[in-house]
Amino acid sequence: MLISKIRKYSWVVIGFITIALVGFLLQDATNSNTGMFNKNKIPDYANISGQAITQEEFAERRGQSVLEYLTFKNQVLAYEQGQYQLDPKTQFGISEKAWTEFVNEKIIDIELEKLGITVTEDEFSNLIYGPDPHPVIKNYYIGLSQTGQYDASVLPTWVTQISDQEAQQNNPQMRQEYYQFISREKVAKRDYMQSKYMSLFTQATYVPEWMSKRNYTQGNTRANFNVIALPYDQIADSTITVTDAELKNYYNEHKNKYKQTEGRVVEYVSWEFTPTGTDSATTLANLMASVEKMKAAKNDSIFIATRSEDQDRYGFANYSRTDLYQMDIDSNVVDSFYSKNIGSLVGPYFSTGSYKVAKLKNRQSMLDSVKAQHIVIAINENRDSVTAKNLVDSIQGLLAAGADFAQLATTFSDDTESKPQGGDLGWVTPAVGYVPEFKDYLFKTGQVGKVGLVKASYGYHIVEITEVKNRRDFVTIAVLSKSVGPGTATIDSLEKVANSFYDKYQTPETFEQGVTDMKLFKRVTQPLTKNQYEIPGLTDTREIIIWAFDAKKDEFKYFNMADRVVVAYVKDVKVNGIAELENIKEIVEREVIMEKKGEMLAQKFNDAIKSGASMDAIAAKLGMRVDSVSNASLASPSAQMIGREPKVIGSVFGLEAGKMTKPVVGNRGVFLAQLISITPAPETTDYAMNKNQLMYSFQNKYQPQQQQQAMVQQNQGLLFELKDKSEVEDNRYQFGD
Repeated sequence: MLISKIRKYSWVVIGFITIALVGFLLQDATNSNTGMFNKNKIPDYANISGQAITQEEFAERRGQSVLEYLTFKNQVLAYEQGQYQLDPKTQFGISEKAWTEFVNEKIIDIELEKLGITVTEDEFSNLIYGPDPHPVIKNYYIGLSQTGQYDASVLPTWVTQISDQEAQQNNPQMRQEYYQFISREKVAKRDYMQSKYMSLFTQATYVPEWMSKRNYTQGNTRANFNVIALPYDQIADSTITVTDAELKNYYNEHKNKYKQTEGRVVEYVSWEFTPTGTDSATTLANLMASVEKMKAAKNDSIFIATRSEDQDRYGFANYSRTDLYQMDIDSNVVDSFYSKNIGSLVGPYFSTGSYKVAKLKNRQSMLDSVKAQHIVIAINENRDSVTAKNLVDSIQGLLAAGADFAQLATTFSDDTESKPQGGDLGWVTPAVGYVPEFKDYLFKTGQVGKVGLVKASYGYHIVEITEVKNRRDFVTIAVLSKSVGPGTATIDSLEKVANSFYDKYQTPETFEQGVTDMKLFKRVTQPLTKNQYEIPGLTDTREIIIWAFDAKKDEFKYFNMADRVVVAYVKDVKVNGIAELENIKEIVEREVIMEKKGEMLAQKFNDAIKSGASMDAIAAKLGMRVDSVSNASLASPSAQMIGREPKVIGSVFGLEAGKMTKPVVGNRGVFLAQLISITPAPETTDYAMNKNQLMYSFQNKYQPQQQQQAMVQQNQGLLFELKDKSEVEDNRYQFGD
């Protein structure tokens, strides 16, 4: 079968995954948690439904996610060649997404196995190669057909071509197409497995007639009533006394309110390494010393290119006045670029955190912006210049014969960024950092509608300009720059202060005093999770989060980071389950205070009601007013004038017209309500709309995309419930992952 043939070449993907995982799998043998010299018991890497998960098992799944990420970013080949890198934050995000998907897959596999449900080879084949394949296949490969409609007969032949080992070695782009297909195949299968399981619930969803009728009645029965509100803020918190016994009793009676997930709360102060005026002056002096050396150099352009910190040190970009103003360059400096002689030095000036001196290389009139499409044919180790030129000639011949430019770009171009868009570059300005030959063609010599050819050192551009805009003056500059950063003396000074603070204040009580004495600004985090990359407001703080989960409550630590020093301590340790009273004492105390206020305000109402007075008389006695609420419904917990007060609304619907409720302790205060009238729902025998609405609501909870979002938001979706019952144990952070 074709699938078997494709899998025959899976060595390519496995080899790539191995390369992609090198950075993930190298672990320090002496790691404090997992190293060979650790005498403590090493926990399982992870555990799902009683099944131990090894680090290697998840590393393979994470490698697949790395491959998928690079594939869908069209960066596989660039990554292989070292031209594209994944920063630590991106790596972490990929790993966390892989973990969520991995857990989902494991849980669903376990559930399907219990039910004896599998995905057959025929199902899988139809999912990929059938007449109506999975959308991730159908939507992407519809372009293989020239008709604009998906043609299932084309895909097998195309997959056979890109699966050929020799062809992949000769054409790296074909290898990327193969990676893309394998990634899409895996995504389709994962989604199908999840959808198959969820469909068991959607197909079993049933809404009985009585439920449809109740839904209709609740949504369409309306109540009008009068209400008096005594808000809680009438009584000051300071006037309420709460005993330890009352706290304990309330906590024991309401324990289920205090369920929590594992987390850590960290309190910290930080000293950011911010450059001083002295640092700024030193940077400027160093820049000017470099300028003097540049003047004596044989080639100032080479001097700038090899010593500058600026991205435009080579002088490839062209700038209009607008471009320069947008870079926060002073108008006097901008004027100099347009008035001084070519070859002059402009500056020093300050822009984007750096001191700069620019060499004015050229000034010329150019097109303001150009819209173009191109096909790049690269010269590399697998394609020499002769082969490249022959391919270029063939493509030009096809274009001359009327072939579609976008289709040829999608098939042949080596530009991985524009290839998915059919070679479309969009609108570009002379400020773009293209190589001079290509940029000169776009903005100087190229003609709209004419297909041209540009030779560069790395290959050929077959290019067509489709639209142009006005001409204006542009300057070309090469920039010698030095960024202003904190000097050694500045860093040493801040570290000295931070060290002094850390040595002196290492208890929560003294920490508070130290913050006051040194006039610092402390911060308290929201509960951090194990697998959170950084603390909001602090970059690259994974180190602090890992420490917090290994540390004890009230434990302190000093962190010397790249851009600051942080002194932190663990303020609170939250474990899965019911929170301990001592850890939520403030929360419980507030709730007891509110409960006592409710009792006191309810008594006020009862005292006013004793005389059997009307609502107006009760309001007058209490110094309050009577509000009128209309069109309240049991289908909504909120109503005008009172806001979200479901207890009040529910109480009203249990009254007879003209009767009053007892005092109702609500969310914002205590309420007394009197029913004016209830308008019943109009009579009907057709509840189809309500039934459909309920069916859609229930079934929507089982859709895969809804489940993913539910898990992210910690809602009670089906997958979240399964994960909770599966007792997932995640110790990855202890292994440095």
